[in-house]
Amino acid sequence: MFGLFKTKPLPNYHVYATEIDKYRHIINVLKNNGGKYLLVYHFNNTRQEAEQLLTAAQLAYSHDLASGSQVLLAESEMLLKTVWPVDYSVIVLEIYPLSNRGLGLMTKAAQLSHSLEFYAALDSPFFKLFGGERLASLLPKLGMESDEAISHPMVNKSIQRAQQKIEDKLPFEVTERESIERWMEVNKIQSFS
Repeated sequence: MFGLFKTKPLPNYHVYATEIDKYRHIINVLKNNGGKYLLVYHFNNTRQEAEQLLTAAQLAYSHDLASGSQVLLAESEMLLKTVWPVDYSVIVLEIYPLSNRGLGLMTKAAQLSHSLEFYAALDSPFFKLFGGERLASLLPKLGMESDEAISHPMVNKSIQRAQQKIEDKLPFEVTERESIERWMEVNKIQSFS
């Protein structure tokens, strides 16, 4: 009604107990679902992990968005400034500590009618800030299998609140692309749990 009650769209996260489970699922999707995929990373160490896993899984990939490769690997900031290839499903491999990057990717994907999915793991540095390893240890007790993801609007909202806590502590962002751990160190972000 008159735009007064609009809320920001939330990314839809698929959260796995571990990084290994998350990447196992992504590799399975790439191998078995057909189609073309654009894998998006925020930090260089994630790019290196993805390259190693794609090579080990014998999946060809390219960093050249114009190559037409079945699997493309691209950095999020660069993607926000460039033309995306057509007919690719977009998989974001990690959570950026601030919401602006994810929301920017969502906006651009919607403009281009791309599907967009966000993947994360409870043992990742982002979730460790908020005690994610405690939740990960509960999942087997609740009967959750390692190949299952938590995906629910409440999880999406919780991640958004966590990003907001980081944003509230951060007067300005010091850009760091090495790893999320280094980003947190440079920006002086410590545990919230």
